[in-house]
Amino acid sequence: MPITVVVRTAGTEQEFTLEDSAGIGRSVENDLVLEAPNISRKHARLLRTDGAFELTDLGSANGTVVNGQEIDPRSPVRLVPGSRFNIGPYELEVRGGTATPSPRPQANQAVGVAAGVGLETAVLAREPRLIIATKSGREEFPLRAQEILVGRAPTSDLVIDQDVVSRRHFSLQRVPGGYEIQDLGSRNGVRLGQEPITRHFLQDGDTLDIGGEVSIEYLDRPREMPGQAPQGAKIDATAGELIIGRAPACGIHLDHPTVSLRHARVLTTNGVRTIEDLGSTNGTYVNGQRVYPGHPLRINPGDEVRVGPVLLLLSGEAIEHRDESTHIALDAVSLRQQVNDRVNLLQEISFSIRPQEFVAVVGGSGAGKSTLLGALSGLWPATGGVILLNGTPLYENFPAFRAHLGYVPQDDILHKELPVQRALEYAAQLRLPDDTSAAERTARVEEVMKTLGLDHRRDVPIARLSGGQRKRVSIGAELLTKPGLFFLDEATSGLDPGTESQLMRLLRGLADDGHTIVLITHATKNVMLCDQVAFLARGGYLAYYGPPDKALEYFGVSDFDGIYERLEGESTPEQWAAEYARSGLWGEFVRDRLVGDGIEMVGTRATPPPSRPAPATLRSRSTSPVKQTLILSKRYFDIIRRDRVNLALMFLLAPLIGAIDLVAFKGNILTYQNGNPGDAMTTLFLAALFPFLVGALSSVREIVKEAPIYQRERTVSLGIVPYIGSKLLVAFLFALYHAAAMFAIKALHFEFRDPTALSMFQIYGTIVLAVMSGVVWGLVISALTSREEQAMMLAIGIIVVQVVFSGGMVSLGDIPVVGEQLGWVTNTHWTFRGLTTAAGLNLDGCSVGDLANCQLPGFGQFQPNSGEANLAFSSTEAKFGLIFGANVWVCWAATSTIMAVLTGVLWFLQKRKDTL
Repeated sequence: MPITVVVRTAGTEQEFTLEDSAGIGRSVENDLVLEAPNISRKHARLLRTDGAFELTDLGSANGTVVNGQEIDPRSPVRLVPGSRFNIGPYELEVRGGTATPSPRPQANQAVGVAAGVGLETAVLAREPRLIIATKSGREEFPLRAQEILVGRAPTSDLVIDQDVVSRRHFSLQRVPGGYEIQDLGSRNGVRLGQEPITRHFLQDGDTLDIGGEVSIEYLDRPREMPGQAPQGAKIDATAGELIIGRAPACGIHLDHPTVSLRHARVLTTNGVRTIEDLGSTNGTYVNGQRVYPGHPLRINPGDEVRVGPVLLLLSGEAIEHRDESTHIALDAVSLRQQVNDRVNLLQEISFSIRPQEFVAVVGGSGAGKSTLLGALSGLWPATGGVILLNGTPLYENFPAFRAHLGYVPQDDILHKELPVQRALEYAAQLRLPDDTSAAERTARVEEVMKTLGLDHRRDVPIARLSGGQRKRVSIGAELLTKPGLFFLDEATSGLDPGTESQLMRLLRGLADDGHTIVLITHATKNVMLCDQVAFLARGGYLAYYGPPDKALEYFGVSDFDGIYERLEGESTPEQWAAEYARSGLWGEFVRDRLVGDGIEMVGTRATPPPSRPAPATLRSRSTSPVKQTLILSKRYFDIIRRDRVNLALMFLLAPLIGAIDLVAFKGNILTYQNGNPGDAMTTLFLAALFPFLVGALSSVREIVKEAPIYQRERTVSLGIVPYIGSKLLVAFLFALYHAAAMFAIKALHFEFRDPTALSMFQIYGTIVLAVMSGVVWGLVISALTSREEQAMMLAIGIIVVQVVFSGGMVSLGDIPVVGEQLGWVTNTHWTFRGLTTAAGLNLDGCSVGDLANCQLPGFGQFQPNSGEANLAFSSTEAKFGLIFGANVWVCWAATSTIMAVLTGVLWFLQKRKDTL
């Protein structure tokens, strides 16, 4: 028997007659379509039972309220005729029904189109909102509250930070039919057209003016609803040139942040059609093959061209474009992850995820959840089986999809030292195309912060945010490129129940807004918010895939904890997988979906389509290498300066170490008359070692501490050379300071023999290279280790090597050949030799029995050729003989060569981390 539903909102009332089972939500697939941003795509279902009704919330983002209480998702609540409930801004009342449902309106008469036959579809798309335009830009503010205060004061509900706006300028009051505005005695008043107003009932399209600088438009009209992937109009491509890009003037205008202004060009000459990439940053692909600038590729009817998230379908005389950014389906077909002959982490897993679905992957430890997520996302491809995105193999075409897959690992993927807005701005600079203007980037960051409810925390360092807010910021970094497919690994781990619930509702809302979301989670309290849930048994077996409420029925338990207990304590993983494959649920939610997508099934096994050779493609980047280096350098320096304690230590370290000379050595230690050769060489050895220590200790944590951030940025767009280059560039600037501080103290304290501008420059330059050599060693160690503690321990070992084999503690001539050769590739050895020569110390005129012309420090106090002089010389020559007589420029070249080799090793270590 049909259901009569009365829908009330903003003073209006409408009555609709529906079948005895009616879906309610924002999607046009529903029987009753309610359009508002806080209503989910599939929000609730109303079912008529004997003499009453059952209302079930379908895991909506913002819930369904009955009698003032929010009901649990996927738990039916009994209603009687006359019962009322709330969904978003709407109040609904159920009544008895007529004998037959109202006839379905024709498509050209209906506001929306429902999926069923014989059903009436109601589309209520009114959403009161304000569009505020100032010199700073445009902003949209939805009107939902009963009363809204507008003004410049921070306590206002809507803050307009403009001088012409009073602190309390006007208020909006909800009245039957809409909103009424009342001026609160503001200085510049409110004008409608040319007339000042004090109280006015707002009509759709009313435009208010404040002081000629603020324009406020009131809208109360339907929005465009998300539905199927929209088919673009067919565009004639038979004549001349057709430009594809983000610029409005392009022949095919694609308004998506990953599309360049002028992305590609289609040229038709004598009936032959070619396409050429115009230097876009995310690439143009034809049937999975990347097209490069200056190398046009012939295209034929039936070819698929991918530009950003848009698929261009070619016919004989036209190009049709389809935006898939909010319509990505994923088919997993017979996935295996074979580690070796005996270990397989995924056991022929197959299932299908529909566009805009929210799917949770659940299971105990060792079930293969992270392995499955890596295979689904393409970050750690499965060794067997395929992943299809809208029918296209992911692995073979990963570069084409790279910018449209969001991935949030368990660790934070933004630097905690940065405020929210700054962190997102840096991410936007790295991920969005080069030709994205600063205004476009700022607008995108603002949009993301508002979507995630972070705009009021924009200036707060990420480290000071709650766990849930930090996770939102990581999600925000991924949302910048509007990915159609989102993967999250343990996003709710470590969160308190309230925060976990908020985050799950946020993800539900993102799915409703067009994103397909796959989440790994241990927490099952909010799994009912998901459309589907995949339960994995130990060893990578699929024990269940389908709606979460049906999972409880299937396993015969009352809560999800009971499913864990059954999977661990009853039967084997193989038996659970086999039992599910025999069930009707497997047929409905796995087999039928895969067959519908053209996947052949042989028994319970899905057969992957024939694979094709992967086209030769390069890793696409959203920004040029030079620009990436500058962005990363700026971000790196920004991070350093915000850690004030660490910054102070960095500035104090060099002067403090340099000050050791003031208390440990006399100023005349290098002089001919009053010096001492042994002490002089010790001073120069420490002058070579200390800069290395400063460089190594300041950089040894720089890579390992941000490994998750690097890994994520690398998979999206980051180049290894820009990453290393940014570290070295900022380190070089600090090396100039460190060397200057240590050199200044030495120059003021010690009496150098015959100092010249060249010798002083050589000393300073040698110290700079010593700091940089330490930096490079520190970065290599940091890249080699997986934890900061390991890096510090290994750094100690490298420092010991520098001490022992530099020639400052033990003569290289007195150690075995291997140790001597090791000394020649030790940075501190070359620094020590270079400083010795630059400081004017040499063995010219010195030999046993002939020391009259020997100019070593302190030899002026000896009688020529005295036994004391010969003993001092013999001792100095025996220990430091190999240090003297070096050419400073050769020492610089040797140090630079070692650093270049180490930089190559550093590149290799970072490259080795790539999974694609």
